[in-house]
Amino acid sequence: MQRAEMLEVIALFNKGYKEAALEAIHKIELSDPKNLDTKYNYALMLGLAGNHVEEQKKYKEIIEINPKDCDALVNLAVSLNETTNYKEAVQYSSEAISINSNIAEAYEARGIAKQHQDLVEDANLDLKKWLNLKIKNVNTKYSDTLIECLELIKINAIYETEKKINTDRIRLEEKARRIVESLKKIPSEYLQTNNIGKKIAFKLNRFYLAYQQKDDKEINEIYSQITALLLDKIEQPNKIKNIHNKKIGVISTFKYHPNLFIIEQLKQIDKNLQVVLIIINNPKIKLDGIPTNFKIDHVNISPDNLNQVVQNISNQNIDILFMPDIGMSIESQILAAYRLAKVSIMGWLHPVTSGSKNIDYFLSGELMETLESESQYTETLIKLPGIGLKINPEPYISTTIKKLHDKQKNEHLMVGCLQTPFKYHPQYDYILIEIAKKIVKVKFKFIKYQDELDEKLRKRLTLEFEKNGIDPSIITFQDRLNKENYRNFLKTLDIALDTLGWSGGNTTLDCLGAGLPVLTLKNNFMRSNHTAAIYKLIGIEELTSTSPEELIEKIYTISLNNEYLKKIRCQIYENFLNIKSECYISKFINEISLKN
Repeated sequence: MQRAEMLEVIALFNKGYKEAALEAIHKIELSDPKNLDTKYNYALMLGLAGNHVEEQKKYKEIIEINPKDCDALVNLAVSLNETTNYKEAVQYSSEAISINSNIAEAYEARGIAKQHQDLVEDANLDLKKWLNLKIKNVNTKYSDTLIECLELIKINAIYETEKKINTDRIRLEEKARRIVESLKKIPSEYLQTNNIGKKIAFKLNRFYLAYQQKDDKEINEIYSQITALLLDKIEQPNKIKNIHNKKIGVISTFKYHPNLFIIEQLKQIDKNLQVVLIIINNPKIKLDGIPTNFKIDHVNISPDNLNQVVQNISNQNIDILFMPDIGMSIESQILAAYRLAKVSIMGWLHPVTSGSKNIDYFLSGELMETLESESQYTETLIKLPGIGLKINPEPYISTTIKKLHDKQKNEHLMVGCLQTPFKYHPQYDYILIEIAKKIVKVKFKFIKYQDELDEKLRKRLTLEFEKNGIDPSIITFQDRLNKENYRNFLKTLDIALDTLGWSGGNTTLDCLGAGLPVLTLKNNFMRSNHTAAIYKLIGIEELTSTSPEELIEKIYTISLNNEYLKKIRCQIYENFLNIKSECYISKFINEISLKN
């Protein structure tokens, strides 16, 4: 009887009635709480429904009953990776490997976890074991090339020195060029066997490459070629054809972007244009203020269903495709390898060229770019007004003029270093040291992100400070905070120091809404100039520097003049309240849609 009930529940779940199916299987489990088949199916459904916390509880219940259940151990490790519990993922996948050293998926799960822990050499070894197990029964003639592809994951999040970045970069570029030529010799049918080409492509996330702060055009072109070859998809640039279907597609792979960015920027798209927002590999979220001409699709993609997903998107006959965050995830890099619309556009939420011939336009802002910028993009660069975005100050406002006037002077100059650890390039560590040398009473407040990365950054800075005879205890790491507590934390700071070479966007807007001055440094890459451009928009340029020496001197001057600090806080706040901008992306898409 229970088996028949279970089959009905599975069928219900597969038809899309997930909540009803989960309620039904919960009742079945209550009637027989030790039944492992029930717990397995329950865990699988919870995982597919995106409830990874409850999924993990079920797998732990299975493991408690049977500690040597390798399937449960591996599935638990995979789920823990989804919730960024990488230490536990390593623990459970290692347990599975100790029981059975021939489980490819255990090495895969452990390799992914180690990659996120910035243990790229260990991750590479695990993923090579995964691949060897996957291809052991397949023609080995081309296996060396496929295994060499996994060398391309060796991109650290945190580097100890700039010299190490340069050495690794040269090695990576040389290897990538060789791999392109080798992949061209592999027959299509070989790559399609067990989807092995796609499975490797899904491992080659180059997200951290951009944080080396080089010109990424050439290396992204090479990675894009490798991705296309592994997918057995030759890149074909498409000429702009007549727009006739009036359908706009938007693909986002980053869970915060639909609410934080996309709806706001696209709300002035012509109401006669149909917009389909495709949210990739993220749970369903409540979206506020959706225009009536928008349709929302949630899609999960993997190596095994990629062909079907691409076909489904292509079948929608999208005229203009907007991908605001190519590079933020491997899924966005994969989808950029396909021609999914007549015209494809990317935004600057990951402010680096895609390298793909299938992306036609890069939408940026004229205040962030330089005269030489075009040479840094494979796409046609479009310099929209300002920073290219509509900025609504209201969501960022977290204080009042009175509170800014009444703010008491801190005993130390409290400097906020508010970005994620991988944005702090070692070439700029000396600036913190020089600030500490000039200002006796100063403290640097970082924000925790992930234990392993936090510790690598802390260790690097500690060594540099000690080498220069400076007490490293002036560097502290603040626990991550919810939105309200984060805004209260900003009010305790005197200034924020922009991430040099990778300027803040949303973080800067949070600071301006709190009346917190952000000291920034311009350079030749657009990704360095977000804060400087926002300051231009609000008519305040005195906090922007063009050299490290100028930046250090400005911070020193501010530390001596609390009255100036009060004045500039109020000016920032008032000017930010009155910032002027428009939905430039909407306007650009509307114009493209009218072309014959």
